[in-house]
Amino acid sequence: MVLTLAVLQYTGLLLDGPAGIDLGHLAVVAVLFPAFSYLIDVVVANARSNAE
Repeated sequence: MVLTLAVLQYTGLLLDGPAGIDLGHLAVVAVLFPAFSYLIDVVVANARSNAE
């Protein structure tokens, strides 16, 4: 995920600005993406266990 964003930033396809890599943005995505993915997984697991 982070590598894909880095490539898109480097080529300039992600934003309208000049091509380059925004390390701050990539660091935030690298931390938040797994955290939110885990939270979504916990919610889905709880919803499934409550439905049974």
